[in-house]
Amino acid sequence: MSQNPDLASRMLEAVHADLRLISESLREESSAELYEMAAHHFGWEEEGGPGKGVRPLLCLLSNAAAGGDWKMAVPAATGIELIHNFSLIHDDIEDGSDLRRHRPTIWKLWGLPQAVNAGDALFALAGLSSYRLLELGHDASTVLRVQQLLDESCLDLTKGQYLDLSFDVNEPKVLERYLEMIQNKTASLVAASAAAGAMSAGVSDHDIRAYKTFGHHLGLAFQILDDVLGTWGSEDNMGKPVGADVESRKPSYPPIYALENSSDFGRLWNDAGTSNEKVMAALDESGARIAAHDAAAKQTALAFESLSSAAPTEPAASELRKLADRLLVRVS
Repeated sequence: MSQNPDLASRMLEAVHADLRLISESLREESSAELYEMAAHHFGWEEEGGPGKGVRPLLCLLSNAAAGGDWKMAVPAATGIELIHNFSLIHDDIEDGSDLRRHRPTIWKLWGLPQAVNAGDALFALAGLSSYRLLELGHDASTVLRVQQLLDESCLDLTKGQYLDLSFDVNEPKVLERYLEMIQNKTASLVAASAAAGAMSAGVSDHDIRAYKTFGHHLGLAFQILDDVLGTWGSEDNMGKPVGADVESRKPSYPPIYALENSSDFGRLWNDAGTSNEKVMAALDESGARIAAHDAAAKQTALAFESLSSAAPTEPAASELRKLADRLLVRVS
């Protein structure tokens, strides 16, 4: 993944170990099944284990690039990963998704009420995780700033999810509204991840803003490319059939772009009787795939520009750039 592969792997190992540690509080005899839900969602007992941890890795790399000791920021990174995963559990419920990371979703195995509760448990643990920064010697004002940042990001997540659930592709300025949605739903937490890392390193407000802006643009690029993967990616990569998002008429960057730029595609998209093969063919002809890659590349360039303005230190600076590059080329 990088010229210094041990740095990122050590960071992720630390976060995964810390996730298990803070989740132990769910393991009380009377609520042990709640821990089982978390363990299943994170994949702790399965080959391959947890997800890629982009957000906590971004937090710790930003901390190191800002001159901090990344081990001192692990509780913040853990809290960020808990926030992300609480939102995934709730998203799976709201979207009716059967699979997550090739595993049955929590609601599918334990039912809707218990899945909501499990998501709420991870949300509560996220806040408790941030407060552990005090135990590592961070002053109270820094901890409060980090927690405020993450709370604001959580609010953005809910706004973004509201926009997603209520999204109407037939309203005006559909691409503009879609970008607003993913700014809230995805980019906000990625931006907060980088900013929290910089905050916990004790850098200036100017540099904190630079890292936050870096994360904002990187988050937009990440989501646009995730939309490409969700549209054209293989079943092995996504854990669901190719074109499933298009068949279900899920709003994402490629079809939203096509709707704004191709009346032929719009007619097919809005006709429930049109086969998925015809819709996918029209999507290919619309140039949406190239447009999505171009948009992601533009956002990534803006992210690099913001990162450079903070004068990040090595080797973490190179790791951050390579993480962004890896996100940019994750879909061909």
